[in-house]
Amino acid sequence: MIISSANLTTGQDRPRSPSITHVTTHGAARSRNYEARLAVSPQTRHDAYRVRYHSYFSSGYIAANPAGMFSDRFDDQPNALTVVLYENARPVASVRVCLLTRGTDFTSPARETFTDEVDQALAADADDAFGGRGLEINRLVRTPDAANNHGLVFLLYRMAGYIALAKHTHTYFACVRPNHAPFYRRLGYELAAPPQAVSWPQMRHATDDE
Repeated sequence: MIISSANLTTGQDRPRSPSITHVTTHGAARSRNYEARLAVSPQTRHDAYRVRYHSYFSSGYIAANPAGMFSDRFDDQPNALTVVLYENARPVASVRVCLLTRGTDFTSPARETFTDEVDQALAADADDAFGGRGLEINRLVRTPDAANNHGLVFLLYRMAGYIALAKHTHTYFACVRPNHAPFYRRLGYELAAPPQAVSWPQMRHATDDE
């Protein structure tokens, strides 16, 4: 199933480049400080791939591999940006966004799986100066020991929001499992395509990554 949301980030100031951002989340017991890094260096990219691997492997989504990393062909595309969250210099979570623009060959997992629905959304608001731009959120993962830290999920969405603001992107896309759809609706998403069986490459069975 794919769901989309428009104008999640309007009314906010454009941020500085999100290469390194310090963020804080407040929990019931104490506050935690995280550092967010845009994965532009080989080390940060490897950290993202390791977090993905441990998250997916612990959930049974992928088989073991000697490298202990998980990446796919979308990571090397020019429209893909990955953010890694660090706690005390240790990578604990990551998210990838794929930027989509009407009239270009930019693609993403959602666009390749739900081509008509994504292209229809990008074609809307043709007269809007900021129309025709979208952003898919995927590869949203946490390390197994942080799997119950729900605040990290919202921090990852905040990071995606910073990128959306910087790129003047007002429409989000996400491929999710039906049981996760209520959570995304609470974030303002709307159903764009009905549920259907999807087999992601390298995965043992369909998953929406979070």
